[in-house]
Amino acid sequence: MEITGTIVTLIITGSAIATGALLSQRILLPGQGTGRSWQDPRYRFRSLLELQQATRQGFRLEVATASVDDWLRLPLFSIHQAHLLTRLQRSGVALHCMEDLAAALEVPIAQIEPLRQALRFTYYDANSPLRLQKLNPSQADPVKLLGIPGLDETLVQRIVNDRNQRGAYRDLADFQARLQLSGDRIEDLMYYLTFF
Repeated sequence: MEITGTIVTLIITGSAIATGALLSQRILLPGQGTGRSWQDPRYRFRSLLELQQATRQGFRLEVATASVDDWLRLPLFSIHQAHLLTRLQRSGVALHCMEDLAAALEVPIAQIEPLRQALRFTYYDANSPLRLQKLNPSQADPVKLLGIPGLDETLVQRIVNDRNQRGAYRDLADFQARLQLSGDRIEDLMYYLTFF
């Protein structure tokens, strides 16, 4: 019997029935389904089995540089956990292994163990461009803002005055519009700024 282009649905039962819940997962058979749609950075895995299939095809999430959206691609992560991990990363906390990740999330390691093969733990030197400590211009100390390449005393003073008068910047576009900065200047600054 030949199956082509079919998605098989597996209903998982057991202890979930005792609580009245019924869990289902989509299983993509080898050579079927989404192919390499996981290469789209907006694609979210719908199940652990789908993630495992993508892992066999080469998918890995780089823990040290993962964004909120990257974490949310994984089936076991909530938005709260994704924000927590990115805040920790921005504040300089390095996650070197599964145990570090479990401790940061305050969950048993067994809970995240199914993700082990999909995660890559890489060490980046503190001075690496991939480990830049982004600053929120709505909150950052002016002295720290001066450490950003392309920000001089005049622009830092404009940032501080504007945020004091008009409140926090919503995002990069709001920051650009309020300070009337050129596209070229924003292209240089966007790697150093965060609005979360």
